[in-house]
Amino acid sequence: MLSGERYRLNNNKLVSYHSDISKVNKRIQLEQFLEVVLSYCGTISLAKEARPVQDIYGLQIGDIFIKAGSPGHAMIVADMTVNEKGKKIFMLAQGMMPAQSIHIVKNPMDEKMSPW
Repeated sequence: MLSGERYRLNNNKLVSYHSDISKVNKRIQLEQFLEVVLSYCGTISLAKEARPVQDIYGLQIGDIFIKAGSPGHAMIVADMTVNEKGKKIFMLAQGMMPAQSIHIVKNPMDEKMSPW
């Protein structure tokens, strides 16, 4: 993160460039990176860059369900648990664009169901 690929706006297009190690605080540098990237990305670019999960049983925390479009929609696997029978359930989170807030989604089929 401290040394590597960065992005900047050039004629209404994000272009990458290489950055040397910075003396800026890691947290500040992460926030600056995310501010640029999240300002210009959406579900279409996210779908193009993300690698699909090949097996739904291999789903992991951090994986994203994406419906690319304008508008599109994305939900992230926020947490997951497996019961003693091996049944896996997961918690999804979503937010609005631009990425500024996030909330946990209730199960519309069973609002009382919760692994937590």
